[in-house]
Amino acid sequence: MKHCFIYRNDSFHATDTEGSRQGESGRRLGGDRNGGAVAASARAVGEFQRADGGLVVTRAAAERAAAGGHVAGIDLNPGMIAVARSLPPVACAAIEWREASALALPFQDSHFDVVLCQQGLQFFPDKALALREMRRVLRRGGRLALSVWNNAGLYNTAVGKALSSYLSQDVAVRFCASRRAPSGEELQRLVTEAGFAAIDLRIERMTIHLPLVFLA
Repeated sequence: MKHCFIYRNDSFHATDTEGSRQGESGRRLGGDRNGGAVAASARAVGEFQRADGGLVVTRAAAERAAAGGHVAGIDLNPGMIAVARSLPPVACAAIEWREASALALPFQDSHFDVVLCQQGLQFFPDKALALREMRRVLRRGGRLALSVWNNAGLYNTAVGKALSSYLSQDVAVRFCASRRAPSGEELQRLVTEAGFAAIDLRIERMTIHLPLVFLA
C-alpha cells in the first residue's frame, strides 16, 4: 500500500491502494511530525520539487534516513542542482542530485520508500502526471508527503501588485497564476486518481518574517 500525506500551509498523508492506514486529518509537508518520521524509517527517499526549498528538505531527509540509506533530489534548474552539489555532504544517507522533471522521474518503478514534495506541486504544468510518477517510483507500502500553500498569501499578493505597478499586468497575472495552489478537494481528487489511499489533508498556519525593502 502507498500512503499520502498532504499538508497545506496556512497542508496531506496517503497509503497505496492495497491497504489501509489510519491517518490524521489536515493539509502541510510532513514537517517535524510526519516528514521526520517518514525519513527516519526509510532507506530510500526521493525529494521532488523546486530545489530552492528542496535543498533544506532533501538534506534534512538525508540526516534522518536510516543508516546506509539513499536520498535523491531533483530539479529542472541546473543552477540550483549545481548549488546543491556544492554543499558539504550530510551524515547518514548519501544524496543523489539529478537535473530532471517531476513529470518524467529518472528512476525505476518501486524505487523509493518515501517521496517528499514541498511547495512544488502547484508549479508543475501537469499535476496529475507528476503524482502518477511519484506513485510509480514508490515501493509497496511507501509514503508520499507533500505541501502546498493554502492560498497566494500576503507576500505573493504584494509581489503581484508590485509587478503590476512597475512592470505590467500580464507579468503580474502570470506570476500569481503560478502560485495558485489546488484546493483541498482538488488535491484529494488528484492524489486518489494517482492511486493513493488513506489520504490525510491538514492545514497548518505559520508566521513568516520578511526583511524590509526600501525602494530608491
